[in-house]
Amino acid sequence: MADEEVSVLQSIFFDDLDVTFDNDNHPVSIRLTIHSNGDENDVDNEKRLLCVTVTFSLPSGYPIESPTVTLSKPRGLTDQQIDKLYEIINNCLKMNENNCVIYECIELIRGHLCQFDMPSEGCSICLSPMHDRKQIIRTQCYHYYHMSCLASYVTYKKLELEKEYNEAKRNGFYIKKGFLNDVDCPVCRQLLSNDILTKVQTLTNESHKKKIEDDIENVMTKTISPKVRLWQQQMEILYQQQKEKGGIIDLERNDLVFS
Repeated sequence: MADEEVSVLQSIFFDDLDVTFDNDNHPVSIRLTIHSNGDENDVDNEKRLLCVTVTFSLPSGYPIESPTVTLSKPRGLTDQQIDKLYEIINNCLKMNENNCVIYECIELIRGHLCQFDMPSEGCSICLSPMHDRKQIIRTQCYHYYHMSCLASYVTYKKLELEKEYNEAKRNGFYIKKGFLNDVDCPVCRQLLSNDILTKVQTLTNESHKKKIEDDIENVMTKTISPKVRLWQQQMEILYQQQKEKGGIIDLERNDLVFS
């Protein structure tokens, strides 16, 4: 029965499921990393903020004997949340004695990860709590940041890299051009993926565009002379007076039709 259950699980989770077999080709261990949202093939990584790896150690008498379940590599979870996961796993094992229970445990864990929803720790740069999912970005190394914080960090690091690149070039050293994209994670120093850098660059471009538009508007407002501003106010008053007296031609008003 355990062999059949493993075959079903492999058809669901494909290569994400890591199964260890003994010399007689019987499964003795099953391991899977479970994410908070979507299924294991979900392409929208932004939804997958939390994760934990679960390992089922199968005794020779499984499913008559219950498996031993171990949680490891939690990302974005508190100790209390991990304890809660162990509690629901133990309850699931008790309620399903003598039955195959692995898939049900997996779905229970996934469901509770979705309930936890948000990472427990604050932004690794500003250390402030994170409340808005849309403003959170998770790196491939599972560190969490506010989008704006990481965008500022990446901009700063790229300026530093550009200075190093130009300095090396002046001194006759060769450095590959891709060096300018070698931005590391502020926490673990692993290089950020191109996907992360692209998202951050998009945010930076949008913020820069808005800043330019705001600056232009501020400049235009400041450069208007007091005389022009007074004239604008007088024209607005005159317009309202003429409108009240019916002196304004309304081009959109329906024409009168005589028959």
